[in-house]
Amino acid sequence: MTRRSLDTFAVRIVFDPDFEQGCWPGPLRGNAASAGEDWVGASRFAAVLETALGLGGPGFTLRERAARLVPAIRGTDGFWSASADLDPFATARRLIQWRDTLAMGGWVGGGKQARLAALAALGAEVPAGLPDRLQAIHQALPRHATDIESVEMFSPRSDLEPLWQRTLELLEQRGTRIIETTLTAVPTRGGTNLAAARGTRFKPKAKADGSLRLLRPAGPLAAAEEVAAWLASLGQPPDALVIGSDPALDAALHRHGLPTTGASHELRDSAPIQILPLMLDLGWHPQDPQRAYELLSLRSSPVPARVEP
Repeated sequence: MTRRSLDTFAVRIVFDPDFEQGCWPGPLRGNAASAGEDWVGASRFAAVLETALGLGGPGFTLRERAARLVPAIRGTDGFWSASADLDPFATARRLIQWRDTLAMGGWVGGGKQARLAALAALGAEVPAGLPDRLQAIHQALPRHATDIESVEMFSPRSDLEPLWQRTLELLEQRGTRIIETTLTAVPTRGGTNLAAARGTRFKPKAKADGSLRLLRPAGPLAAAEEVAAWLASLGQPPDALVIGSDPALDAALHRHGLPTTGASHELRDSAPIQILPLMLDLGWHPQDPQRAYELLSLRSSPVPARVEP
């Protein structure tokens, strides 16, 4: 079976922008196998639609788009010029983020303010991103069907950016059912700290009841180690839901003999790629102390672990 047929076979879509970094429980929902259903974030949903409509190919990451924009911002005089002289890559990345945010809100260029006009003039040089992909999808949807039976969401449709709302509207016109599912609250015992935290003006009880735990670690690696050690100490722990997992937590879970979450180790997770953005960010003035702390707390840092004053 080809990759194309696999993508177009997912006729039931569960969509939420927060699924971009993974989701739970996913299409299995406790079953051994699943077919015809996919849980997707923004970029994956756009890819499914592009495959169904015969559009495009692999897109660029934000870093690749920023690198391609660097020559344009260095060769064009604009409100970003002083920043580009200091750090052209970070400047290009920030301009792309601003442009994408405006475009997802429906901005198509123009504007009377000088900065908006300059950003619009630069638009032709910005490599295509999610807003451009959605615009191409909008042009193709009225002419082609996608075979997507339904799109289910766990948040109100009105909370999405205008470009996504338009995407859903066009899918609906082609016969796709748009379903907004209201999630029910997980039951909690009355009188516990966890139950009280759902209300206003939460004040935890002086004597902890074990329903809610607050961890204040020295850094992400210490947090991963302590969480994994606590889970391992439970002996036969109940099902645990991990939200926002990463390779650091997976490594700690593995060290303590626990199942891992499958957080991906991508190329950008390597030490040099972690260090480079932090070093570039510290070139801005005034320097952000949070970025300095993140650099110093890396396991493989260019700064020695012991620095004499």
